Amino acid sequence: FREGNLLCCNSYYACLSAVGEHIGHVDCLVVDSPVLGGTVGWLFMVYVVPAHRGRGWGKALVRQALRTFVGSCRTVYLTVLDDNPRAKQMYISVGFDVVNRISLPGVDGTVNVMAIEVPEEA
Repeated sequence: FREGNLLCCNSYYACLSAVGEHIGHVDCLVVDSPVLGGTVGWLFMVYVVPAHRGRGWGKALVRQALRTFVGSCRTVYLTVLDDNPRAKQMYISVGFDVVNRISLPGVDGTVNVMAIEVPEEA
């Protein structure tokens, strides 16, 4: 399901401007995927520094990332480990749904493939 040609990649970083402290980041990929039926988006490396978790930064990063896909694809995917229920719940609260559960080589546990339809306007 991760097969395809990379068309575009953008990264976003969240920092506290007063002190320049790194809070988190997310990578946004647009991929031409024959397996998924055309051009789709993927969120990778969604990360919030532990000291800043639970404050809405993850949701803010994901929402900002989703804006980058408007006009380039209709569906955005991400994966999250089954043993990370807090992250999974955050993605659900943003609007993602679990569309598949898989095992990947070299990964302990089940991986949830989640997807969201991108609105036509941000």
